Amino acid sequence: HDAHGRVLRANPAAERLLGLSHVALLGRLRDELLPAGARDAEREVECELERADGTRVVLATRTSPIRATQGELTGTVRILDDRSELHDLAERLH
Repeated sequence: HDAHGRVLRANPAAERLLGLSHVALLGRLRDELLPAGARDAEREVECELERADGTRVVLATRTSPIRATQGELTGTVRILDDRSELHDLAERLH
């Protein structure tokens, strides 16, 4: 994300996890993509979201800031990890 929270780049894994094409992701605000509790967390947060096709996915997400040499925030890197299978397994065990 840039300093305003707009997506600048997304890798193919992020596209698959979010269920959106690279073109559909570019320029979107992070607030449009993830639930409120997971948007700006620097610590790992687990969230569930519904993709455009209606399927649900459980993600662990965290954000790492990108700072200029003077220390100002210039953007962020968001790391997504698919926890859907782990979540399903835990549900079955309970």
